[in-house]
Parts: sequence; structure tokens; C-alpha cells
Amino acid sequence: MVTDLRDRLACGGDLCPDGLLAKQKPLSDPPHHDEMRFIVQHQVSALWMNLLIHEHPAAIGHMHRDELGPRFKILTREKPVQR
Repeated sequence: MVTDLRDRLACGGDLCPDGLLAKQKPLSDPPHHDEMRFIVQHQVSALWMNLLIHEHPAAIGHMHRDELGPRFKILTREKPVQR
């Protein structure tokens, strides 16, 4: 098990900001000021949905094992994302 995550948690590690930022290519010509906002907002929505897809199976697993405390903790974290 890897416990030293210093190099992996740096900005260039697991987060891959360069790849994400490279996808922000406005297409309008001439450039429209609000297009970048549109792109970023939809990227953020996709990231939040991906988090829900990641979290929800764990909540279901806890429910099947009658582990309600961990299940409620996950669902509580999901609620603001769904808002």
C-alpha cells in the first residue's frame, strides 16, 4: 500500500489540470465572452456527476450490509452536489 502521496497529490499529479484545461477551447469566432463560462460550468457539472457515480455504489453497498451510519454519511455528502 502506498502511503507517501506527496508527488501524486501535487497540482500536476492525480488532478491532471493540464488535460482538463486543454479542453477549454472556445469555438466562437469572433470570440464570445460568455463561452468560457459555459465551458467551465459544464465541465464542473460533469465532474460533480462523476463524483456521484463514484459515491452511490458505496452507499448501496452499505445499505445491503445494514451499515446505515456510513450510508447516511455518503448520502449527506451527495445531497449538496445534487442541489
